[in-house]
Amino acid sequence: MKIGLVSNMYPSENDRKYGIFVKGMADSLSKKGVEFTFMCLIKGKEPKKFKKALKYGKLYICTVFSLLFKRCNAVYFHYPLHLAPLLYILSFFLIKPVIVNFHGTDLQPGDSKVLNFFDKLLFRVMKTVRLTVVPSDYLKKQVCDKFHISEESVFVSPSGGVDFNLFKMADDNPAGIKEYSAGFISRISPEKGWSVFINALDLLKKKGVVKDHKFLLAGSGPDEKQAEKMISDLNLEGNITFIKTTEQSRFPGFFNSLDVFIFPSYSESLGLVGLEAMACGTPVIGSNIGGISQYLADNENGFFFEKGSSEDLAEKIEKYMSLSKVEKMRLRDSALNTAKDFDRDRISALLFKKLKSVIDI
Repeated sequence: MKIGLVSNMYPSENDRKYGIFVKGMADSLSKKGVEFTFMCLIKGKEPKKFKKALKYGKLYICTVFSLLFKRCNAVYFHYPLHLAPLLYILSFFLIKPVIVNFHGTDLQPGDSKVLNFFDKLLFRVMKTVRLTVVPSDYLKKQVCDKFHISEESVFVSPSGGVDFNLFKMADDNPAGIKEYSAGFISRISPEKGWSVFINALDLLKKKGVVKDHKFLLAGSGPDEKQAEKMISDLNLEGNITFIKTTEQSRFPGFFNSLDVFIFPSYSESLGLVGLEAMACGTPVIGSNIGGISQYLADNENGFFFEKGSSEDLAEKIEKYMSLSKVEKMRLRDSALNTAKDFDRDRISALLFKKLKSVIDI
């Protein structure tokens, strides 16, 4: 099976987490037998508008050139909203089957006039798409409702799945003392809810619950300085270890050092990081939102808290800390079992089978 891959998100040397799930999906499909005859990609995040526009121009040209001179059985587009003009033009000439993969943010154009125009183009394009791929049942419903397409034309594939070669439990003694009582590991940006986590710890400290406990904040992003200032202003330097990193290879070690993983995002189409934590035997306390609710079961493999509520999060952290070793072990075992359903090898095999069934070879 020969496929062309087009994506505006892909890891770069300096930004190895950017679009890592796209790379993970491509790598796993390659192992199953897919040959990517061309890959037109934007690698790494570009904050400057002019350079960003240039990158998109190169991506569009690369795609057209590759379709003219390279063989493929289908073309697989990730983040179709940002590629809508290209998809619209190609819809008049392209005879190859088109697969589009939504990831969540590309369903919401927001206030941008440009993206709203792209959204209108995409609405027309979706009628010509052979297969639509989404990471969760939650997003599947949104896609079907928005574009008025049948459920049969949409396939759920959870963001490439969890790489169990990387994310695994390092210590099978869950009753042992962990380095950190709880931790947040993600992009340090507003939508990820890092401030909700810090405020919750402040509430717990004032209550006298976390006198000598240590907590972890790990990741990188535009809000790094704000996070540092907030930790300092609340006098939490002695309680929170802030590690700035984008190295995914360090994440399994982080997860294994936590008693529980805190996932306070405001919006997630799936939230693969929560599943990666579970694969390391770490239960999750997460926002009660659509994507996370696909795998987080309250009081089974973790706890839900009300989105954006530091008070509710503080209560759930305290609740978890008060559990017996036996109760924590039960949550750990359930978290591990949940993650196994999202094993990358299994997920990629199902996606490969689906692609094979809809592509003319």
